[in-house]
Amino acid sequence: MQSPDFGIDPQEYMRRFVSWEIAQKANNWAGRNNVRWANAEYDRLWKQAATELDPVKRAALFIRMNDLVIEDVVSIPVVWRNWVYVVSHSLRGMQLSPWDLALGDLAYWYRET
Repeated sequence: MQSPDFGIDPQEYMRRFVSWEIAQKANNWAGRNNVRWANAEYDRLWKQAATELDPVKRAALFIRMNDLVIEDVVSIPVVWRNWVYVVSHSLRGMQLSPWDLALGDLAYWYRET
């Protein structure tokens, strides 16, 4: 299953862990919370983040929500990209990212002479 592009705001991504999104017979198993985890503190923090306008306070809410998910072993992070790349100083157009392959934008590379 390919996940949709949620952009850089974590609100929709973190919605997959709220209790009202638990996949169950009543919603034809269509809820986003397919791990069926429920946590009242997480739900409260998610609702608070949905209306928080201060970006620093909002970030702190998401950090706490993430901590709850990890502490309760709801999600186990498995991505570890410990790769090393070497690039020439004359190579241009290369945008390295920890979330993409090194050759992902190969069509845009060029050598400055």
